[in-house]
Amino acid sequence: MKRVLTWLLTHDFIEKTPITDSAWASPLLCVKKADGSIRLCCDYRQLNAMGAGQHPRSPLPLIKDLMAKLKNSKYHSALDLVQGYAQTILHPNSRHKSSIICSHGLFSWKVVPFGLAGAPSFFQNCMNRLMDPLSEWGEFTAIMLDDILVFSDTFGNHLKHLERVFAKLDVKKYWCNLSKCALAFPQVKYLGQIVGGG
Repeated sequence: MKRVLTWLLTHDFIEKTPITDSAWASPLLCVKKADGSIRLCCDYRQLNAMGAGQHPRSPLPLIKDLMAKLKNSKYHSALDLVQGYAQTILHPNSRHKSSIICSHGLFSWKVVPFGLAGAPSFFQNCMNRLMDPLSEWGEFTAIMLDDILVFSDTFGNHLKHLERVFAKLDVKKYWCNLSKCALAFPQVKYLGQIVGGG
């Protein structure tokens, strides 16, 4: 636990909080994953039951609606953000609600943590605001949380679309996991589906 907390503090994901601010504190534990690495688990069940961890709900897009946009596309790039939630800053006024407590003290998240009931819709809303699907961006992007698909009818247009998407991501300092990205292919894997080629 100490190693994980130190890593989170070093990367500015969490901050040490005075123990007097523990009214919202949720228990924290570490669980060993199948590959031997450690997963941090924040038990937000009580907070979620009170509705305090929720943001205004916005629905996640339907996969069939995202796929319907691709019927005339010939070039596709699948982008996967590195820890998308962890790249999204939590508003300072909401940090106290994300408090986690363990034998090493009390901490608050500075970024959106996993486990809050409203986190997926909040993050989707952030991505939609970044690349508004109802504007011209919706004509060449499909976004499901941290998975972004850029699609175009010609290779030249695709390069222009990618340049615009990367510029938007750069403004908000969102980083992609290059090993999980596929750039300018006729077919790519997106949300567990092979897209392209009709």
